Amino acid sequence: MMKLVQLETCESTNDEAWKHLPETTLVVTRHQTRGRGRQGRKWEDDAGNIMASLALAPIDGLSERLTWLPLAAGVAAGEMLSVTAGRDLAGLRLKWPNDVMWEDAKMGGLLCETRFSGERLVGVVVGFGLNVERAPDVAGMKTACVGAHAKDFDRARFLGLWADRVQYWAEELAQGRTSKLREAWLRLAKLERFPAFTVHDASGETVKLTALDLDDAGRLKAQAGPSKIVFLDQPA
Repeated sequence: MMKLVQLETCESTNDEAWKHLPETTLVVTRHQTRGRGRQGRKWEDDAGNIMASLALAPIDGLSERLTWLPLAAGVAAGEMLSVTAGRDLAGLRLKWPNDVMWEDAKMGGLLCETRFSGERLVGVVVGFGLNVERAPDVAGMKTACVGAHAKDFDRARFLGLWADRVQYWAEELAQGRTSKLREAWLRLAKLERFPAFTVHDASGETVKLTALDLDDAGRLKAQAGPSKIVFLDQPA
């Protein structure tokens, strides 16, 4: 049974979610003052958009496959967006490791956090921000919102479906079924249409890559030159 916590405002849904472990809990807020994304970036807070975090109690076997969890949460989002919209969303895709996109515009993002006691996994929190009613203005980035492509989008229904689906994929990972998740992620990533990928090297320079595949650890396999293949680990 999943607990639902609805807040008017908080600093961070991820921080709130940690308070409820070991009980599996979905925390949703209308406003957060210190929302964060990957690599310490601030997540833009706009009225009508989704700001939520799912606290997952530890599952035996999951700690060995945590690198797959952001991909699982993204797949859950992609799957349930189409279910909630009631149709296939042709422009919807996933971008490694944790972005939900509409073609080349960012529509949402995920942030997975883990805590250990020694070598024992204490719990996992999956934060999720999704532009529903408004695409925020972010310098140097194209943004999109669900509402522009799926009218009468039911946020509450979507969140319930998404949380249940993340749990499903976490249990699949705990059982070692990574190939099933890999297939689902590749289907939603649409690399054949959107292969371009950029990273920054140690000096801060932009490096252009061509995304090709996922390996058995959930790393992105990419081409960095005519005869150079690289594997990208998930950045912190």
